[in-house]
Amino acid sequence: MQTRMRGVHSLTAIIARSELITRVHERLDLAVARVSLAQGLSMLRLLRPARDAITPGRTDPPAGFYDLWQVAALLAELSTHGPIAYVETEYFGGVGDQAAAVYSNGALVYSVGIVDLDDPRHGGIGNINGALELLGVDVGDGVDAFDAVGLSTLQEPPMNRR
Repeated sequence: MQTRMRGVHSLTAIIARSELITRVHERLDLAVARVSLAQGLSMLRLLRPARDAITPGRTDPPAGFYDLWQVAALLAELSTHGPIAYVETEYFGGVGDQAAAVYSNGALVYSVGIVDLDDPRHGGIGNINGALELLGVDVGDGVDAFDAVGLSTLQEPPMNRR
């Protein structure tokens, strides 16, 4: 998705209800940062060392993602306890991409890989916004789900993705 955003925003993360993120954090037993978001959600940032420490399972992830293949089987398994989203963003100098997937009840229920938002087939709806709405995020007038939970305020150097 091509979108305009100021500065640098690079993120690979798992987002779910705070209780589920606590379970995931304990299960992974990795040094990953847990971040509290608005509306009862929390996030685990998955920098390259954390992703590399997770043994990929046998689940075939959808196309259009940089690193979902590493955690797809784990997300499917953990989603039996509640819906869980995987998100990727990469913005620099106002232009970038985002992708999102949601697993629930052990299955992939939403997947939008990197797409161009200007493409009318996508209706201008952000990939991550759709995933967050499936997690129950309420949006207000003029605020999308990405902003409503506070993701637009998080920044991470782009080199951390690789």
